[in-house]
Amino acid sequence: MPVVPCTSRILLLLSFLALLSCSNQHVQEFHLVHEGMSRSEVRELLGTPSSTFTASKEDGIFTKERWQYGDTLSTHATGILFPVDAPGRVWVVYFDSDGRVSDIRKPQDDQQPWRPDVK
Repeated sequence: MPVVPCTSRILLLLSFLALLSCSNQHVQEFHLVHEGMSRSEVRELLGTPSSTFTASKEDGIFTKERWQYGDTLSTHATGILFPVDAPGRVWVVYFDSDGRVSDIRKPQDDQQPWRPDVK
């Protein structure tokens, strides 16, 4: 087993802690987002979203622009397959055509499993 110098261990630990603090910023500050905020105000408060979906009109359905926070590989895949609906496990900020917050949604923890035998 290779020996990692103490300085490298400290740098690795600091990098890991920095990543954790960046990824949790949206969790700690999400309650401060409110209707009417601009995109730049939301980005300053929550940081860069983990994914974004732009407004489009398909089959007569208009989808708003939305920014998602807390995406995982699973929620990214869900967003690609079903772009109209945001996955239930992410924080979502919706914007109107003027670029102002029109709605927000916290993760929905009470989702039912897709199969009764899967939790």
